[in-house]
Amino acid sequence: MNVLVTGGHGTLGRLLTPRLQAAGHYVVVASRKERTTPEGTKSIVLDLSSGTLADDTFDGVDAVVHTATNAGRSKTVDVTGTQLLIGVAERAGLDHFVYISIVGIEDHPFAYYRSKLEAERLITDGATPSTILRATQFHQFLDRIFGSFGPIIPVFNGFEWQVIDGGAVADRLVELIDAGPQGRVEDLGGPRSEPMHDMAHSWKEAAGSGKPIMPVPVFGKSAKAFRANIHHTPSRLVGTPTWDDYLATTYPR
Repeated sequence: MNVLVTGGHGTLGRLLTPRLQAAGHYVVVASRKERTTPEGTKSIVLDLSSGTLADDTFDGVDAVVHTATNAGRSKTVDVTGTQLLIGVAERAGLDHFVYISIVGIEDHPFAYYRSKLEAERLITDGATPSTILRATQFHQFLDRIFGSFGPIIPVFNGFEWQVIDGGAVADRLVELIDAGPQGRVEDLGGPRSEPMHDMAHSWKEAAGSGKPIMPVPVFGKSAKAFRANIHHTPSRLVGTPTWDDYLATTYPR
């Protein structure tokens, strides 16, 4: 099967491509800019923020796995961009549209999550047969937060995270491609929920960081929803690797 992966150079896209190849699929790797892709794949430029999409985008493609996203421009990329993809997919007669989404978004006021929910609705209402998988946040999500706040390691008071290995999500997406359209499937979550404070201490030690861990106050409806763990799925745990496993691999001593 020929499978196009949007966001092909993102965290999930990079994990997904070799797994699709190993499963016998030919992969078209789509990204905003021209980049080198793994041997045996095709690279195309696909900028979902451009407002246009060529009708030949899916020529020779049987299925798409839509992983492209942008939390800072979610209305443009995740909503309008997804709408563009759906329109071209319908005109091309695509067999299967697979979308990766986020756990708990139907009850969460966070703007990015609302955009992901709208993208889900667009896909579900479209004519192309689809599958939607929701997952909790990836290990890399916390890694980036802890490493990118300048001179501090931030901890949002009262927050817990149920982070999951991106490879486990990529494995599940390959299974879903092979199984065919199924609509909304069961969520995936990491092996356990952990306080952000504890995860920050583990990161600081593993990364050898000298930055201080500092509480960062966050307020409003979105913060309340995060503290209520709406973004968790306690009944759908995926065992390993854990956060500590990820740190040991990412920051070997």
